Amino acid sequence: MLNLEEFNNLLNEIRSIVGEENSALISEKLLTVVSNYTLSLENNEKLSSENESLKTRNDELLKANAKLYEQIGYKTEEKQEEEPPKEEENDEEEDEKPENLINEKGEII
Repeated sequence: MLNLEEFNNLLNEIRSIVGEENSALISEKLLTVVSNYTLSLENNEKLSSENESLKTRNDELLKANAKLYEQIGYKTEEKQEEEPPKEEENDEEEDEKPENLINEKGEII
């Protein structure tokens, strides 16, 4: 992409090729092109700086997220060690289910 100085030089070359008589006829159009190009360059710079700040923010969030996953992973391991006693409680609950309390003859055990 041309910078603003290179763009203006290119337009001046076009004006010199066209000549002074015809240059007056296209000067309004050239001014429109120059102003639009200038706005595009400014918008591009703005978006580039915003993009950089978002990349920086994203990197910070990724680091914070990784730290949180490390903490959760540690706590999950602790909870897994506590879960086996809960399984024993589940065995007692399974014994109390209606199908476990009635034998094959339909009698209550």
